[in-house]
Amino acid sequence: MADLQQELERLRQGQRQLEQALASHRQLLDHTGEGILVIQDGRPVFHNQPLLDATGLSAKEFADLDFLALVHPDERERVRLLLETGTPPGPGGGISEFRFQGRQGRLRRVRVRTRPITWLDHPATMVLLSDVTARGQAEEDFRASEERYRSLVENVPYGLCIAELPSTRFLFFNNTAAEMFGYTREEAAVLSIWSVLEPSQVERAKKGIKARLEGQGPETRQIYDGIKKDGSRVRFEVRSSPVLYMGKPAFQAILQDVTEIERLERQVQYAQKMEAVGTLAGGVAHEFNNRLMVIGGYSQLLAQAKDTSPSLANYALKINESVKLASGLTKALLSFSRKEPGVRSPVEMWSLTERLAGILRQTLPRNIEVKVTVEPGLPKIMANPNQMEQVILNLALNSRDAMPEGGSLELGLRLAELGVGFCRDHPWAQPGRYLELSARDTGEGMTPEVLERIFEPFFTTKQPGQGTGLGLAVVYTMVKSHGGYVVSESEAGRGTLMRVLLPVEESPEAAPVSAPREEAPPRPGQGQRILVVDDDKNLREIGRRALEDGGYEIEEADNGQSALEAFRAAREQGRPFALVILDLAMPVMDGRQCLLELRRAEPGCKVLVATGYGKSRLSDEEIASQTMGVLAKPYDLDELASEVARALTTPAP
Repeated sequence: MADLQQELERLRQGQRQLEQALASHRQLLDHTGEGILVIQDGRPVFHNQPLLDATGLSAKEFADLDFLALVHPDERERVRLLLETGTPPGPGGGISEFRFQGRQGRLRRVRVRTRPITWLDHPATMVLLSDVTARGQAEEDFRASEERYRSLVENVPYGLCIAELPSTRFLFFNNTAAEMFGYTREEAAVLSIWSVLEPSQVERAKKGIKARLEGQGPETRQIYDGIKKDGSRVRFEVRSSPVLYMGKPAFQAILQDVTEIERLERQVQYAQKMEAVGTLAGGVAHEFNNRLMVIGGYSQLLAQAKDTSPSLANYALKINESVKLASGLTKALLSFSRKEPGVRSPVEMWSLTERLAGILRQTLPRNIEVKVTVEPGLPKIMANPNQMEQVILNLALNSRDAMPEGGSLELGLRLAELGVGFCRDHPWAQPGRYLELSARDTGEGMTPEVLERIFEPFFTTKQPGQGTGLGLAVVYTMVKSHGGYVVSESEAGRGTLMRVLLPVEESPEAAPVSAPREEAPPRPGQGQRILVVDDDKNLREIGRRALEDGGYEIEEADNGQSALEAFRAAREQGRPFALVILDLAMPVMDGRQCLLELRRAEPGCKVLVATGYGKSRLSDEEIASQTMGVLAKPYDLDELASEVARALTTPAP
């Protein structure tokens, strides 16, 4: 009996030790940090606490729950196979990952490793589950960050490249840099810095790289001429600095294609230059007209003097004829500086072109063939017909001068639609429908240097005395005043194509044309008092002498302020002026301000404007409705007498 009790005690002690060992092992398994699941015959037979913690379930809930219900729907089939076979399917052998949702609904990612074991004397599979949610999120964040960086580097509108030293072979070339030089990324991988530089730029680039490596000065903006894969040229800006790339010395650079930017800058500069030249031309024409007025006026006074001999009078008239010829030059200058198209009306450009072509066939040398091609169904355009005639004639004469040995001149008319592509290449243009007038010749053509300057006034390739160089400048100005554009294409020895683009707009009903104004015949004055206002004493003297000889009483003023004072004084004295002849450009107070002040002092006063800027200057100042008319210098003294007589007999505006 005692032996039996000892044996039972020994068994109880062994059981306690076993239970303690099992508890220790259980505690160890519950603190491994990994979920442990034992699968036998396709069913879970053991799980530890970390597995329950991952699912958020109690041991009873886990035992009663279908484990597949926790698995993400997209991955249940894979996990089902795992539970049945104990081996994850697909590449990776015994390692796999899947997603599942615990009680709280939080989506988690677990990494699974499987091991074959013996469980209670039967084969089983031990599944180790590691929560890799944080690692997966970090990897996902890293991939997203890498993708953002790659997208930024590849799609930034700057070329980015890294070249190793000292070979200068490219280690990295982003898409923008590859496209800039016309290569693919794969092709760029075998290029070096010298592969994309023009030979003339290599030595300068070597010196620049050497200076940057030696730390001489800060990073600077350098522009080089490059060569594309197809042999064309590209201008690019470089900002570079030495770096360590993967532990080795290298050179990194930021590139920007400035070919288009520089072209646009040249266009803006050219437009600004043309604007400045136009302003200058207007000022020169004004002063030149004043001088011509002095020469012409005195020559006419000399010819009309009673004591002038017939031969001397004849000389004076010849001088005056030369003045009239010279005034044509100033009219061209004023046309260049003028921004208004003048009076516009619906114009049939095809009819006008055909008519002028007939004239050109009769007047141009017979060895020049004139052809006209017109697209059917063209609309009318709103334009100044006289200026359109000048545009066509000047283009034709320019072509004539380019074909001294003869050739062909083809005038064409067609509708043109300016789209986004054209406006991108020509930023000064606006998209829309245009009537295109083209003039194509088979002449000598022009070099790029000449082509850049053809619209500049006084620029000409002709010999001295053979031309003024104003023809194309006038074409440019007149077309611009109509809201149009001129595009020129030419190569030396291959002729020239001039394209005039005129906007097509809805043509309003033509306004009724007023009957031509009947000029009042010059007749002797009856002592009417006239105030002559001009800052040039010679012009005042010419006007005074001519009008006094015509029977008028004349008083002079040398600026707007003194004219206003004389006008008011004459009214106070009861001897008002019947007419004021007023220059526009004067010191102290200009003619525009003086006119406004005169109209305030006496709304019904009559003012005749005399100006060397031409009639367009009056419309510039928006005062045409307040004057009796315009005398454009240099005017003839007979014209002066006629205009004065008309103004005196016409009601005030």
